[in-house]
Amino acid sequence: MKKEIAGIISSIVLLLLLCSGAFANIIRFFAWLFTLQYSAPETSIAGGIIVRVLTFLISYGLVDVLFTALGWFNSKVMRIVYFIVSTLIAFALAYLVWTIETYIMVIGIVMGIIMTGIIIFFVVNYILSKKKKAGKKDE
Repeated sequence: MKKEIAGIISSIVLLLLLCSGAFANIIRFFAWLFTLQYSAPETSIAGGIIVRVLTFLISYGLVDVLFTALGWFNSKVMRIVYFIVSTLIAFALAYLVWTIETYIMVIGIVMGIIMTGIIIFFVVNYILSKKKKAGKKDE
C-alpha cells in the first residue's frame, strides 16, 4: 500500500514538474542533440566511414580521460556523456570532411604546387651540393 501511495505522489510531482516547465531546457537540449545527429552535412562513403571511426575513437577517449581524471565510474552517466560528446564531435567532423570534399580540387592543386616546389628545392639543393663537393675535389 505504501508503494502505491508513493508511486501516485511521485507521479503527481513529476506531472507538476513537467507542467511547470522545469525540464523545458533539458528537453530542448536533447531535442537539439537528436536533430543535430540527423542534420549533419552529407559526405561521401569514405568520408562517412572516416567520420564514424574518428568520432568513436575521440569520443571514447575523451569520456575515458574525463571519468578517469574524476575517478568516478558510472555507466549510465558515461553513456549520456558519450552521447553528447559523440554527437557534437560527429557533427564537427562531418562538417570538416564535407568542407574538405567540397574544395578537394582546390586543396589538391595547392598541395600539388607546394609538393612540386619542395621537390624542386631539394633537387636543386642536391645538385648544388654535388657541384660544391666536386669543386673541392678538383682543388
